[in-house]
Amino acid sequence: MEKKSSAKDITWTAEAPREIYRSGDWFWTVGGISLAIAVAALLVHNWLFSILILLAGSTIILNAIKKPLPTTCTINSRGVVVNKQFFPYNNLTSFWIEDEGNPTLILHVAGALVPRLWVPIAPEVNLPRLQETLEVHIPEKRHEKTFAEIIGERLGI
Repeated sequence: MEKKSSAKDITWTAEAPREIYRSGDWFWTVGGISLAIAVAALLVHNWLFSILILLAGSTIILNAIKKPLPTTCTINSRGVVVNKQFFPYNNLTSFWIEDEGNPTLILHVAGALVPRLWVPIAPEVNLPRLQETLEVHIPEKRHEKTFAEIIGERLGI
């Protein structure tokens, strides 16, 4: 639902992305592969790598269990707010609006651990108005999916 905080703000809440069904076999496979790699690392006395693998496997499983939540986004004159996290325009290097299928706002964040922020856009948001508002502050640049994003999507992560 598009709400207006001020005359120039654009605010919406997008439904949670569809939940990906993962069978019990998926969880057993992730756990088994993590455990096998951790044991192999222990056999070559690489304790740190073993701990890292176990933490990564646990994180993937815990993230898969978590239910997706709706996303709230506000575009205003100072920056972009996504789920209460503020991104000033000087920290954003570019944006792209992917309008094939489910519309998505892709923001490239400078100096971030996760450099791309994918924000679902609610169906009632005026895409040309959104594009015009963002173009005033940051350049529009097509963002192709990286290899890691494609692999993560295929694995259901």
